Amino acid sequence: MLALEKRCEEAREARLKPLREAEIAKCKANKRNDPDYCERFWRDYGNPVRLPNGRMSPRLLDDLPECVAAYRARRALAFK
Repeated sequence: MLALEKRCEEAREARLKPLREAEIAKCKANKRNDPDYCERFWRDYGNPVRLPNGRMSPRLLDDLPECVAAYRARRALAFK
């Protein structure tokens, strides 16, 4: 199961990295923004976020085939 989780994280990171870098570049393009702030603010793009109402927004790209397989394996172990 750990192999499935690792494959999921690698697939997510491969898809998220260009999106994250694009957001950082867009932030840095605004001369009023501090480049270090842009790096810090966008470094966790795609991770779950706590919303003002206390609920969590889901992480991005959890619907990749690798992540779905890992989720199903985790569920199968939990309900044996």
